[in-house]
Amino acid sequence: MREPRIHFYKVPRLGSYLAVRLEYNSCLSVEAYNDGIKDALNCRERSKEQEEGKREHEEKEKDRKDECDANDMPYERDDGSWPDV
Repeated sequence: MREPRIHFYKVPRLGSYLAVRLEYNSCLSVEAYNDGIKDALNCRERSKEQEEGKREHEEKEKDRKDECDANDMPYERDDGSWPDV
């Protein structure tokens, strides 16, 4: 609060301040751009596969529910587990 190099516009706010120096080589290169494009395409492909898997799972769950209803059995929905892409 008493550091002369820090300027507060209006009332000083209590809290924390963190400054970290980050050093990295430039990512503005053809290789970095191409890698970014490959990663984006890979993510799109995995998302499409996951959506297709979800659709198939929904169809199986619908069939299973219909089967349980026809046989007067209790039905418990399985939502499945889908990792983040």
